Amino acid sequence: MKYNVDDKLGVRDSILYGLQWFSVILPTLIIISGVASVLHTESISAQLFYSQKIFIIAGIALIIQIIYGHKLPVLSGPASVLLIGILGSHDATPNAIYTAMAIGGLFVALLSYGKFFIFLQKVFTTRVVIVILLLVALTMQPLIIKLSGGTNGQTFINFVFSAALALLMVYANYLLKGVYKSLVVLTGLFVGSLLYLLLTGMPSLPEVNFIDLGVWKEHLLIRPEVDIPTILAFLFCFLALTVNEFGAIQATGRLINADNLNERSKKGLRITGFSNIFSGLFGVIGIVDYSMSPGIISATHCASRYPLIITGVILIICACIPQSLLIFSCIPEVVMGSILLYVMSAQLSSGFQLMLVEKAIFDFGSAITISIPIMIGTIISFAPEAFIESIPSLLRPLFGNGFVMGTIIVLVLEHTLNRKDNKQKMEN
Repeated sequence: MKYNVDDKLGVRDSILYGLQWFSVILPTLIIISGVASVLHTESISAQLFYSQKIFIIAGIALIIQIIYGHKLPVLSGPASVLLIGILGSHDATPNAIYTAMAIGGLFVALLSYGKFFIFLQKVFTTRVVIVILLLVALTMQPLIIKLSGGTNGQTFINFVFSAALALLMVYANYLLKGVYKSLVVLTGLFVGSLLYLLLTGMPSLPEVNFIDLGVWKEHLLIRPEVDIPTILAFLFCFLALTVNEFGAIQATGRLINADNLNERSKKGLRITGFSNIFSGLFGVIGIVDYSMSPGIISATHCASRYPLIITGVILIICACIPQSLLIFSCIPEVVMGSILLYVMSAQLSSGFQLMLVEKAIFDFGSAITISIPIMIGTIISFAPEAFIESIPSLLRPLFGNGFVMGTIIVLVLEHTLNRKDNKQKMEN
């Protein structure tokens, strides 16, 4: 690593690496906030205000995590597993949904104080962390395929453009040295967008009232509404979110050899819980730390946490300039797919590297512990919509999420097939 977790960078390097992290989180923020806001309102102004709130909460949560929480270079943003919960709550009102989300955040925060957290510390072994790294990349493939195919009907040409741009970023990352390596993703985002828009034409921005006091008054805070079935459904979502959160911290910490990882995990889970409480009260989808972070670290060779403070500040600034959110929404989906393809490829490579360094595979039991969860997680991620809809709505956040199911299965296999190996390691 060029920079370790507590290394402080110069102003220029901090800004460049901060922009790099921002360019990676941007597609996810735009996509998830866009999908969630459309589910609740048809008003463009209200949808934009929804995105503003997410950008502000995500930025504040990120800064607090870096300074007071886990203190690791881990991105945080809207949780896709909570989006599943929203999609499954067909009969619930937005007030009931986000009340349940605030209660779920309280549930996560309380877990960080209880014995359940001690249990989590024991079960996340090296093989579990490796599977998490690989699962994130592989379960993101459906989204990458959808984005890379574009929306103009030229699916093959769009995919060739997306793959070519990702390959160019790979070679740029290999050839460039020093701080210029930190510009790879950001340059790919802007140059790729410019080239694609020159080939396909510039989109037109919708007319929006940026200062609509009526929208702000109506949509700033929720009116609490307790609905027991909705709360129960979201508790399953937050159980999955807890696994995701803990996995992201453990995977990043193991990759960069961070010290005192258990205490970092506890504080990180606690901050995430409180972030989700505030997300629920403000009526937006909750926050989670992203397991894609090791891929970015592997690509940039920078594990310093401080540039992410810059990223958080940029998110807050963007929320205060709503025009910027409209411009970001014009970034071609094909380019977003290419960025995710590049980052997830780096994520896979970090998982393979950890597998080699830790000598995680030495017999059939250790190998199948990694392969079966990846297979099942990938199958669920590519399953047709009819299969997902056939799952009872209460269980859909768990059984309909490839990442969560893969993680649960590797936990079961690791602590049954490899019990003797884990016991020997603990004794040594």
